Amino acid sequence: MDEAIEELGRRGWITRRKSYSLTSAGEAAHAALAQKVDWARRQIRLG
Repeated sequence: MDEAIEELGRRGWITRRKSYSLTSAGEAAHAALAQKVDWARRQIRLG
């Protein structure tokens, strides 16, 4: 888990203040990935 968190930090996708949170770049990456996941789910459902 530590390695994954470090990688997200290196990419500038998370920041840590009191707890971890997404940066604006992290929010954009999350949104882009969510679109790809939604597309893949639709394709799987369609067979």
